[in-house]
Amino acid sequence: MSKRISQTQCSASESSSSENEQSGSESSSSETEQSRSESSSSLDDSPYNIPDPPVTWYPLGSLPATRPDHSSASNASTSSQSTQRQTRGPTWMHGDWNPGGGMLHIVPNEVNQTVEGHTPLASHLGVLARDGSLLPLTYKSWHYVPKENKERIWREIKANTDADDSMKRMLMSSTGKKWREWKCTVKKSHYRAFTNDADRLAHRPERVHEHQWRALVYYWGTRKARKKAKKNKRIRKKKTLHHRTGRKPFAVVRLEETNRNKGVPASRMQVWKAAYLKEGSVASDAVNQVMTQMTELSTQMEGSSTESTCIDEDIFVKVMGPEQPGRVRTFGLGPSIKDVFGGGYRRSQEQTHIFQAQMQEQFQLYRVQFETQMKEMMETQMAAMRTQMDATIQAQAATIQAQQTRMEYLESQLVAQSKTKTKTKSKRRPHI
Repeated sequence: MSKRISQTQCSASESSSSENEQSGSESSSSETEQSRSESSSSLDDSPYNIPDPPVTWYPLGSLPATRPDHSSASNASTSSQSTQRQTRGPTWMHGDWNPGGGMLHIVPNEVNQTVEGHTPLASHLGVLARDGSLLPLTYKSWHYVPKENKERIWREIKANTDADDSMKRMLMSSTGKKWREWKCTVKKSHYRAFTNDADRLAHRPERVHEHQWRALVYYWGTRKARKKAKKNKRIRKKKTLHHRTGRKPFAVVRLEETNRNKGVPASRMQVWKAAYLKEGSVASDAVNQVMTQMTELSTQMEGSSTESTCIDEDIFVKVMGPEQPGRVRTFGLGPSIKDVFGGGYRRSQEQTHIFQAQMQEQFQLYRVQFETQMKEMMETQMAAMRTQMDATIQAQAATIQAQQTRMEYLESQLVAQSKTKTKTKSKRRPHI
């Protein structure tokens, strides 16, 4: 594979160096923009690939011969060499895929993500994605890359690794992501670094074929491409959470957290904390805000009889919201909602789950409030009953006391009457 890449680059370099080096007059920016606007409609008619620019746009030979630019964007611009940071340069990955020789052994997880051998595999997939012969940059989307090109990539992967067909979708998705990142990198380092097309054409990236670079430079200057770039830039600014795992994929982070749990599968909240928080460094305000919300919900749900994994999942869903189609948070590239939650899972089910969790939380809140109100009501009623019983007992005691007094009075009356009768009888008795 490395030999074929070297031949491709040599042929591109030879073709660029053998071109006519006659210099011509440079077109003005207004004329370039006018000609680009007039012919942009013809470019838009091709929905799949970016066609070659018009022959009147910087004709071949009208500029100095283009050479592959081995420098970075900052080196190609006006910054001085003394301030440049020395880097190891691009990865070419010459030699076998397996550093130890032979085929590269890769181990997938339950959703066919690579958890062993991921570093050399990612490096070689990146080299394939940057090969202009295999994957030209003149396709507008990865979906439009011909099937034959993707099959060549897959055959190259099969020839150098022990991956089986079940991993094809994940590995091709990874290659497509690297292809898109390569196009973005090229645009940032060799297109935006210059202010006119003449300089851009003169500083062609080393691994981009000349005819592809001409088409890209012309297309990126069209009105439609600029409008799309502004839209994508606005969307990108909405992303405020950035993980700190570097080249380590989420699948490996998940495996490490599971091993730390002694075999218990790590929750999404645990993986998120491991990926977005780095010991010894300060997290961003957006990450701190998410962490604060998770901590507050964890404190509120302490002492619950629910399993800790379910509690973590509920907290994660409440803070982060429902998943969007095509990906699942903390699972990285590849797995879909169907792969993670099963074939019958739908986004509406997650919304239902969130609603049920919210209802359960409200129910617990209402239950505590109801119990508090009932306790206060019972205490009030018991106090009122005690007061009423005391008053009743006092009234009954007063009644009993009055009855006793009445009985004593009646007894005294009876005794008095009895004495009176006795005296009367004694007076009436005759004398003998």
